[in-house]
Amino acid sequence: MKAIRAVNPSISVLLFSLLFAICFVYEASASSLVQKGRVAPNFEVVDLNGNPFKLSDLKGKPVLLNFWATWCPPCKSELPEFERFFEEYGKQVHIVAINLTLSEKSKDAVKEFVKKQGLTFPIYLDVEGSVAETYLVRYIPTSYFLDENLVVKDMHVGPLKFEDMVKKFEVD
Repeated sequence: MKAIRAVNPSISVLLFSLLFAICFVYEASASSLVQKGRVAPNFEVVDLNGNPFKLSDLKGKPVLLNFWATWCPPCKSELPEFERFFEEYGKQVHIVAINLTLSEKSKDAVKEFVKKQGLTFPIYLDVEGSVAETYLVRYIPTSYFLDENLVVKDMHVGPLKFEDMVKKFEVD
């Protein structure tokens, strides 16, 4: 039978420090992906009909990127505001509404909800939750305001009102 040797305490401290540093660097690098003044991370999702969509395809006009779910009361309260904004300013500003589909009953339930609410602005499905993870979405609704070059200008947690959207994009 082999004897179990005790690990040198200084090696244990070194290993713990190394692990802590790796975790810290990983978290810092993940959070640095989405920062004001930097280009927003690209992603690919699908729309309600399964058609692929990439954020990088939208250069040319500002983008309102919103994360939401059908079961979220504050999200529900802002959806009519998004619809109004889309109807009035959809030619000037892209709306990219990302549904947290991983938290929903099904894709079909999201489609039915959108139809019932009469929403006409683009809705996309984050089926695996990877986009919300990349954008560090912890609370919903969460919105990002991107300029025409997809640079992050601002972020907002909580429901938006029509007036907030108009003010953020200074549209007329």
